[in-house]
Amino acid sequence: MDRQRDSATQADESPRDVRYWWVNHKRTHRQELDGEFLWSPKRKQSSADNESSKNMAKIMPGDVVFAFSFTGGTLRAIGVALERAREAPNPFDAGMTRKVSSGHWGWQVTVRFAELSRPWRPKDHAAELASLLPERNSPLRPSGDANPAIYLAAVPQKMAATVRRLVGEEVDTLVNEIMQRAGGQFADDVAEAATMQPP
Repeated sequence: MDRQRDSATQADESPRDVRYWWVNHKRTHRQELDGEFLWSPKRKQSSADNESSKNMAKIMPGDVVFAFSFTGGTLRAIGVALERAREAPNPFDAGMTRKVSSGHWGWQVTVRFAELSRPWRPKDHAAELASLLPERNSPLRPSGDANPAIYLAAVPQKMAATVRRLVGEEVDTLVNEIMQRAGGQFADDVAEAATMQPP
């Protein structure tokens, strides 16, 4: 019982200067994980697309990204943003481009991903997560299914702490490994980004 309490307390002590994001990968899951990037078109097709595009521009170095794959309905990987968003052409091939969007330019963020040893299903924890979801532009529905209208969503701190606790220590282990591999210059970039964040 004490161990469970300690684990929950530790999860709630998420660093305040680290922000969390949730990306819902559809057809581009493998390409974005292997290529270590996120990409969202600038041309808005809906209000949800507009919110995702705005969120891309808010990502800072050191932010943590939960990567969800529609295939199997699982959280498959954890990522760390290595830089801020930059303008970039659509990186997908012509056939994929038609399915992703009609936009040729968008925002791209370099994110180094590491895959979880065991994919995690939010649907199995829907009851616990439901009250923690954002009121608007949530990446998940109360059922635990992904919201197909959302590509990138901000994750509230309490939701992030709960996901970290439910997934387990591997989340923090992978984040630390990614940040260590990124090197000293990255640590300086993270520190600089922290001073730029709104309170």
